[in-house]
Amino acid sequence: MTFAVLRALHSIIGDAIDDIQRVYAQHPDLPPPTSDSTDLPYTSPPPSPHKPHHPRTPLDFPSLDALHDPVDPAEQLRAHPLVMRAIGKIVSATGHISATVQTPFMTLMDASLGVSLSVA
Repeated sequence: MTFAVLRALHSIIGDAIDDIQRVYAQHPDLPPPTSDSTDLPYTSPPPSPHKPHHPRTPLDFPSLDALHDPVDPAEQLRAHPLVMRAIGKIVSATGHISATVQTPFMTLMDASLGVSLSVA
């Protein structure tokens, strides 16, 4: 039964990624930013200068390796209702997978040492 649950969770994650990719491939024309990126409150590191997106280039989901740029269309699409729902499914399914495959002791250790993650 556990293999069936893991495969079902895997399918949920795959379907959610497909949903996100569909939204990014068919992204609507987003309104222009209301403020210049230099007017934004200070963040560490400061936001990268906004680079206009070429309309014929499909948007990709924002990368952890890139600086956060709140006026970037790809970043703004994270707030799209379908993307938010898909992200919730991915987070829930990965948590369920983690709880299923990891031993209870390691789950407790991860939870108890979670405060250290914010330091790292």
